[in-house]
Amino acid sequence: MTISDVGVITEDPKALYYIVRLLKRLKVHFLVLSPDEADLVLAKVFICTIDVVPRLNHIGPDHLVLIDSSFNADITATELLLKLFDITEPYEVTIGVDPGIRFGMVFVADKKKIYGVTCSSPFQAASITEKWCAFVSSHLPESSIVVRIGTGSKLYFTLFLRALRRLTEPLAIELVDERNTTHPGESDQSSAFLIALRTGRPPVDDDYYLEQKNGFIRSLEHLIDGITEGAVKLTRADAKAILAGTLDIEDVLNNGNQ
Repeated sequence: MTISDVGVITEDPKALYYIVRLLKRLKVHFLVLSPDEADLVLAKVFICTIDVVPRLNHIGPDHLVLIDSSFNADITATELLLKLFDITEPYEVTIGVDPGIRFGMVFVADKKKIYGVTCSSPFQAASITEKWCAFVSSHLPESSIVVRIGTGSKLYFTLFLRALRRLTEPLAIELVDERNTTHPGESDQSSAFLIALRTGRPPVDDDYYLEQKNGFIRSLEHLIDGITEGAVKLTRADAKAILAGTLDIEDVLNNGNQ
């Protein structure tokens, strides 16, 4: 019998492309199988499209990661790695976030880093946080979850807090002193992991407030320029409105793309 970390079972070429691309990025050993070959391979986890599941009666749900038309690489990777690490019922899940011009983010289960991503905007980071929280709610309902955010950058952690506040479900949030979490040569995700391991404090009203500082305005201009690759230029008036909380960055981007 052939042995592999992951078996990929699908008859959908598009799904196969996305799954294989993800597994190569994760550097996980895998084999691509037909449904009839599944019982010939000993794999820790099988990634399958929903249409082939009725033909895989011998594979238990603890060893299956199911893919549908709304394939999300980050959620699929998180679920896959939890199963590969044999973490099925974690006591606590922590999302660690290191805000900045790049947002380092990690999904941590019982103090073990499972998966990390880096993104370029506070609303993208909030969207990933929301998807991770929804995943925990649906797949790990017995686990507690907390979002821990580093406070090293006032501008970026506040923009992220504001983005989280617009989410539909309330979150347990802690603000963490991130001193000594950043070391030369280490990634944003490394800092996010150390933030995830530290206990913080709940946010207060002042954490959502931003002063009208020229440095913040310049940082916002740089952020918008980087997100849009120079296609949208932030006006000073819009920058001040963002700092005041009367305008969202997404609104600036949407208006600039019209």
